Amino acid sequence: MTATSTAQQSTGDAWLDAVAAAEDAEGRRHDRLVREDQVQRLNRQLLGPRKNPETGEWSKRHRAGTCGLPHGQRVEMGYVTVPDGLDAGQLRGVVVCAAGNLCLRCAIKIAAARARQIVLLAAVMKALGFHCYMVTPTFSHARSDGLALSYQDMMDAWTALRQSRLFRKLTAGGGGFCRQVEVTWSLANGFHPHLHVLVWSKLDLDADSDWGPSEVDEMEHALWREWSTQMAKAGRNVSEEHGITLIRADDPAMGRYLAKVGLELTMGALKTGRYDSWSMWEIAATAADPDPKIPVEVRARCRALWAEYASVVGGRRMFATSHGLLKRAGVNEVDEKAEAERQHGEFVPYVAAEGSVYSAADKAGVVPELKGLLASRTAPEVLAKVLGRRLGRPVAAEPPGGGNALPLFRWASGPRVDCAVEDAQVRRSRATDSRHTPVAVGQDVKAHSPGGLKLPGLRA
Repeated sequence: MTATSTAQQSTGDAWLDAVAAAEDAEGRRHDRLVREDQVQRLNRQLLGPRKNPETGEWSKRHRAGTCGLPHGQRVEMGYVTVPDGLDAGQLRGVVVCAAGNLCLRCAIKIAAARARQIVLLAAVMKALGFHCYMVTPTFSHARSDGLALSYQDMMDAWTALRQSRLFRKLTAGGGGFCRQVEVTWSLANGFHPHLHVLVWSKLDLDADSDWGPSEVDEMEHALWREWSTQMAKAGRNVSEEHGITLIRADDPAMGRYLAKVGLELTMGALKTGRYDSWSMWEIAATAADPDPKIPVEVRARCRALWAEYASVVGGRRMFATSHGLLKRAGVNEVDEKAEAERQHGEFVPYVAAEGSVYSAADKAGVVPELKGLLASRTAPEVLAKVLGRRLGRPVAAEPPGGGNALPLFRWASGPRVDCAVEDAQVRRSRATDSRHTPVAVGQDVKAHSPGGLKLPGLRA
């Protein structure tokens, strides 16, 4: 083989590797869009506005139930170029809820901004002579415990702990903390709310335990005594071995971990102890997933779990910092609404849709596919044909003119499209949506929960 042919083969292999990497990245992004859409449509069913059949008035519920709905007569659609080099489909004219604890689409953007904020905060505090520690308090609970009571007991104990003399000593001299609440669920223990706290202190605690308990170990034990005392007031037990952990956390990566804790973009199960533990995003995605391999009972159970979770955390702040910490460090607070609405790249709209057409596409669950086609800059005429087939009703792409600066999707006259050509997943999604009745936030979810079901991947 000549040197030229060897070089050509090497170039060809590199090109194939680049194509494979691009396809893999596109596949991961599509999976993420599908899961975002599943969580969004579940929120629409549980938290969205409801029309009173007697008065005809619409009730206003949690804002997460309106995310993604059109807020005008039409929705502009196009693409943006994102940092990874792949164009992404983008929409303008839809509601953005900025509910980082209930909406996966908004949570991803807010968590990224929080990560940047905490990394900057950690760097500034280190330059000011502070040392960083990660504190993780937890407590024992049973599967029969409801999330509302467990959450309230935890937060009451945390308030008492941070106001204690010991914690004030730890943060004296201008220190502080930022904390993130995480909630997971397991078949063995039910809901598991717990805290992850970054603490900045002037105390330089030695972590060397070669010759006995280190200073970190001693502080951890002192924090455990205070934490267990506070939890005991609520009748909760705290394990001496696992009830609270304290580690040195001077690595800025700990800040990124804290901001993104619980946000599993790939929906992979989290492992805790002997039992598989599900993130709440995975619970929500399973509840809305039309995959026929998921039993109806399991989907209903996940739906009830998400309804209970939403009723508890819907109006709560999952992330918080100690008073004055950001101001002393000169770090700006994150504007969650602005971050959720932020578009990374220049938005190039090239087609629009009437609100009724977009709403039908959103209800049918074809928005992720639509965004993929927009990222590829698919011609409006082709997009109209795809929408018509997916929705079972002809859609026309009206050319610009008459006040329309962009081609506009409208319902077209003519016979309905044969739904036999419609994608099977869309049909299953419609069947799933029509099969479930809404569960009101705060309603007793036991009536909707089969109880005792073994979810996929979990073992008793």
